[in-house]
Amino acid sequence: RMSPMLTTLTATATNVSEVARISPIRWRQRAHVELYTATVIDLDNAVRDARTMGRKISALLRHGEPVPAGLDDAVDALASAVEIFADDLSERDDFDEARRELIEAARMASVALPEAATMNSAAIAAQIRSLAADLMYASGYTRDEIDERMDF
Repeated sequence: RMSPMLTTLTATATNVSEVARISPIRWRQRAHVELYTATVIDLDNAVRDARTMGRKISALLRHGEPVPAGLDDAVDALASAVEIFADDLSERDDFDEARRELIEAARMASVALPEAATMNSAAIAAQIRSLAADLMYASGYTRDEIDERMDF
């Protein structure tokens, strides 16, 4: 259900970016517009990660596979981090708390990974890390900063 919203968001970001670029009245807003338009790609990637994770969780549950210790907590931590990220994005906050929570969710998933007994549980742990990385990138971190913070 998110696909149409992301398509609209992408189109809107493109239009707003163009207006900010060519309208002298909006030139002061260009940096702020660039922040949001750059974030759209990363949000799209995060939504794709969430869809993949949802499919893997569904498959894991359908097949009655064991859930590695701590993986459910990592999913919960990720959900909380996403909420904080959304608040920070809407309030133009500095993302510090969201980044800490995203890193913690990724750490929890990494800790659960050795216990992963199935492809689905391993994929869920990997998707948590991917989604956390995409949102940290959307918050302004570089790939090197993300790699440094997620080296556990």
